[in-house]
Amino acid sequence: MPGGITSIRFRLVIPWNMQSQANSSLPPLPYVYRDPIPLQSKKINVLDGLKASIRFVEISAASALINKDGRPLWISALKQEVEGLEKDSKSWALKHAAIPGPHFKAPSDEELAADVDHDARFFIRRLFQCLERQCFQALCIAMLPSPSEYAKKYQEYQSLPAIAFRNAKNGPKSISITLLSETHYTVNFVWSQGREAVEDHFHEQVFLLYHQVAEELALSMAGPMTHTLRVQRFHKALSKIFPDGGGYTWYFDDPIFKGSTYNIDLVYRRNSDRYPMIMVEVKRLESEGGGNPFMQNNRLYNGSFLPEGLLLILKALGAAVIFLQVEGTLLSVGGGFSDSDCHPHIAQVLGGIVEMIKDEYGTNVKDFIRLLWALHQGFRVLEKESQFNPEIKYPPILFGMPRMGLRHFGIQATRTVKAGRVYEAHFNLPAGLHVGYASHFQQFLDRFQHNNCLLEIINPAAHERYGSKIQKCLANHGRAPWYIRRLTYLHQDAANFPKDAAALIVKPRSLLEYIVTEAQSPPTSSQDGWINLAELERKHPEAAADGRSNIRASLDHIIALLKDGGFVHGMLVAKNLYTKITLRPRARIIRRHDNQDQAELRATGYNLADSCGHARFPKVIPQDSTFMKPGQEGQFIPDDHDEALVNTWFEDWAVGPSLNSEAQGIPEESIPFNLSDSD
Repeated sequence: MPGGITSIRFRLVIPWNMQSQANSSLPPLPYVYRDPIPLQSKKINVLDGLKASIRFVEISAASALINKDGRPLWISALKQEVEGLEKDSKSWALKHAAIPGPHFKAPSDEELAADVDHDARFFIRRLFQCLERQCFQALCIAMLPSPSEYAKKYQEYQSLPAIAFRNAKNGPKSISITLLSETHYTVNFVWSQGREAVEDHFHEQVFLLYHQVAEELALSMAGPMTHTLRVQRFHKALSKIFPDGGGYTWYFDDPIFKGSTYNIDLVYRRNSDRYPMIMVEVKRLESEGGGNPFMQNNRLYNGSFLPEGLLLILKALGAAVIFLQVEGTLLSVGGGFSDSDCHPHIAQVLGGIVEMIKDEYGTNVKDFIRLLWALHQGFRVLEKESQFNPEIKYPPILFGMPRMGLRHFGIQATRTVKAGRVYEAHFNLPAGLHVGYASHFQQFLDRFQHNNCLLEIINPAAHERYGSKIQKCLANHGRAPWYIRRLTYLHQDAANFPKDAAALIVKPRSLLEYIVTEAQSPPTSSQDGWINLAELERKHPEAAADGRSNIRASLDHIIALLKDGGFVHGMLVAKNLYTKITLRPRARIIRRHDNQDQAELRATGYNLADSCGHARFPKVIPQDSTFMKPGQEGQFIPDDHDEALVNTWFEDWAVGPSLNSEAQGIPEESIPFNLSDSD
């Protein structure tokens, strides 16, 4: 799938001891999606495909039963689902889309132990995982264009890895972990874009070491064994990439946790300061830990930095670490990072999950090599990112602040407007900045005589776009904040990015882009400032009512400019329209100096903006949107949409003491992204 959460090829590999039983009776191996091409484009009936997969899992599970004459309830339930699909697939989809899920929960360890041969238990659990994933995708596609919760979740699933700040200010929040750490960005960058490099150079020297480790783990980690033996075997193979000595040591009995109630299976520490570079958990029980893939590592992260010297590093640098988790033959790679307003720390899966086995196509080996390569490249960046100098004054780590690539452009975020998305910032042009970048910032300095700016972050890999040419068109007429520059982050801090990875990934795609625009300061008792129309109506209703005709004239001007340019904005709602006001001696709207009939009014929010005939509604429409309706998902936005939308909400705007706050457009936390644009 597109985006930072990558498309990992899942193949249902039947254990050797089951193949003889299964080959004669099983239907052909069903489609379990392996690539980013939507099922619709392949002309596959997704519900028929799901039905075939359910039947396959039912027959496979039945063939692995200890008592061949019995039918446990969890197998009978599969048969009932097939019958429901055969009877009325649309009704089945509607019914299941309304259920949060999971729809195909694997049988418990107790049920498997009672019903299934020991060697087949992991295989059955894996089948259910693949089935749940295929069901999730099938329901998303079957229910579109309805803006169901399933569709919304599916879009989130395709976007970059996001993490929840569990104890953050004002409740849980989501943010891309790649904004916080170059190490984590590198792991995800190499994993998501390294498939072609591995395919092209599979047998070459550059991947030989990873190939050897993958082969060794495929042989040594298969089958039942004690927990201690599994830890030892994993360490033996991984130490070929990360050896003892040379400044680092693997610990089975970690010295930091000696005497603690917790213990971690393996930790790779830097000898000079005991910094925990890699933390490894090897699970004793399959499916241990619930939905959190790094439960044990989460418990141990903060404890790892309790010694005074490491605590200083954590507070200064954020203390990125790499997490590994082994569950049977599955290997997961993740990351942890500390944020000043978040406790406990944040953690998220990076790269993906691979099976340490060899299948007949060699797919698993190639994916495994790619994951090891991404892990190694990330470690090399972590070596530099974790270097701490007590003589240096480090910029403070503020809640949800981006920390990557901005130093290269001399940008410093100063305040979070929306965590992971929008920040107030300032810039100081560093010496040696490329003239192509520096000229845009210098033009802004010459025009406005200050260096304050607004920083908006988009994830193009997750189909997030920004209509910069529409903003520039309106800004030239004073109807939008000044557009400074789009900054593409690959690895601007190139000194940290390994050269061999840069050479092999020949067509890198940006996972992050920074949109830098003019900041609009709010009004104060001593200074005029900008306020959106929703806030103006709520906070200063008299000023809004007095300036209503001037606002309308300005809106008509903006709509005319869009029509003349052949553009559609798409989101001309009250929260995206800012007017300039003064609070002295009372609140009132400031009129344009060149036209006293019009107010100073600017449009923001260019995430749907594009040329007429190209602008589209988002693929998933927020359920509480007041201007986008079911059935419009992914459809072209009509050329007259902006004018019709403004007429709809402005009719009730600032007309009396009863404020219609729900007519202000889309909610602040539900900004849709969909379209492409270029500078």
